Amino acid sequence: MQIGGIWLPARLDGTVQAVRLRTDVTRKRTRVGVGQRTQEFGVRLAIGATPGGIRWSVFRHGTAIVGAGIAVGLFAALALGRLLESILYGVSATDPLPYLVVPLALMLTALLAGVIPARRATKVGPVEALRYE
Repeated sequence: MQIGGIWLPARLDGTVQAVRLRTDVTRKRTRVGVGQRTQEFGVRLAIGATPGGIRWSVFRHGTAIVGAGIAVGLFAALALGRLLESILYGVSATDPLPYLVVPLALMLTALLAGVIPARRATKVGPVEALRYE
């Protein structure tokens, strides 16, 4: 697989595809959530909310969902790690690196996936938002 002119080893192909899929799902879910809350954002801007506050609300919503998924995933990984230790190659079930890198990568992905919807949420005018539906 080639990304931006760089060839990746075959074992990273699945990881890259999983991150791309997770990014796409997070971005689309955030976009739909912002679309459903357009009227709310317009009213909040009309009564004096700052664009930064609106962006923070969008980011908080997107990262809360990913954070809950990370918490459940870490719990499951720690609980089931001992059972799967016999099939792991080159990594122990208690190796701290995967438990640190994967959640950080997922949270960074969630933050980056929310940038465009957060900017769109602050671009809507109060009058447009009230006419939206």
